[in-house]
Amino acid sequence: MTSSPSTAPPLRLSLQAPRRVAVGDLVVRGLRRERQAVRIRLLDMQGCVGLGEALPLPGYSRDDAATAERVLAALALRCAGIGGLVVPAAAAGVAQIEACLAPHEPVLAAAPSARFALECALLDLLSRRDGVSAAAWLACGAPCRRCR
Repeated sequence: MTSSPSTAPPLRLSLQAPRRVAVGDLVVRGLRRERQAVRIRLLDMQGCVGLGEALPLPGYSRDDAATAERVLAALALRCAGIGGLVVPAAAAGVAQIEACLAPHEPVLAAAPSARFALECALLDLLSRRDGVSAAAWLACGAPCRRCR
């Protein structure tokens, strides 16, 4: 599963430029609106990919797709300038994702949906690297129980 947190170097990921896509119409408060998503890809040096998506709900979300796209594009440029998005090896599970995102909180604060997209992409990439489901990865090896 995962390598030992105390001996493994931090993982560095590249965040590709986000892309906005239309995902259909939605009726919100009696008005038809086009709903847009922002999709991102994280890549590690071995070619493993993690996918994430921001899908703000027009009229309800604090941010919109344009804001999420702007925030994620700014973060992609910032990460490219510092050698990538750093995933510390000293943490595991949710704590590892939180530690990775903590230095970027000021940028991500403007768009909760952008943060969610990045969390999902990290979870996707890290669980794929370990060859387990996202649920098993989040459980850090604890047995997963079936919901009733």
